[in-house]
Amino acid sequence: MKNTLRLIGIIALAVIIGFSMTACDPNNGDQNCATCGKFPCECPPPCTHTPGAAATCTTAQICTTCEIVIQAALNHTAGICTRCGVLRLSGLDVIDDDDSGMTEFTEVYNFITGTPKIQIIEGKLTIELDQPKSEHMSLAEAIFWAVTADPNDALIFIIHRFLDLDNSNYELVITTPDWMQTANLIYSDKDVVLNGGLNSFSNLTLKRGWNYLIRDWNDDSYSSSQTHPEGFVWTIFEATY
Repeated sequence: MKNTLRLIGIIALAVIIGFSMTACDPNNGDQNCATCGKFPCECPPPCTHTPGAAATCTTAQICTTCEIVIQAALNHTAGICTRCGVLRLSGLDVIDDDDSGMTEFTEVYNFITGTPKIQIIEGKLTIELDQPKSEHMSLAEAIFWAVTADPNDALIFIIHRFLDLDNSNYELVITTPDWMQTANLIYSDKDVVLNGGLNSFSNLTLKRGWNYLIRDWNDDSYSSSQTHPEGFVWTIFEATY
């Protein structure tokens, strides 16, 4: 009986010692550390994370210490992105009364960074335009004669019409059905206000990124928008000039 009690005591002591040796990670109860497997735990302290550059539409925010992703890339908003100003349009109806059969307008590709796209598939238009290449950007007064710009160092790029390098007979434009209002795509590297000049701009505001520059031929006035102007359609027509 005495030997039996002694054996039970030895077993109990062994169990206690075993549990005490396996206790390690306070977040893991009384088990061995799941990472280093040691007691006491020899893992380095967890990273408190030092945020790197803020997340953008295309890049995540990364911890500069451990390189873990703190915030995923934000992605572009539809249309003209409200964060970075790039243009992403898809599923737009196109009027092609001349049955041109055009599927792509490539001329502008040479002037835009990234991988631009202006394609028509089954009558639906997709446009993807990042910012213009810096060497093709100009000061406002170099594009619009005698205009004043505030700030005057704003750089601008304007697309008057879309052409295809292999077929310049057809153009893609933005217009109302009666052609009494037309629109161009114009890019500014910062918010800017234009006044005066040959175009008689009156507090014409361009936001950073792509904008629609709208001309009303009824009174030869101009306005701008970062949303597709109501009543305007993308139209292919045969150039005769």
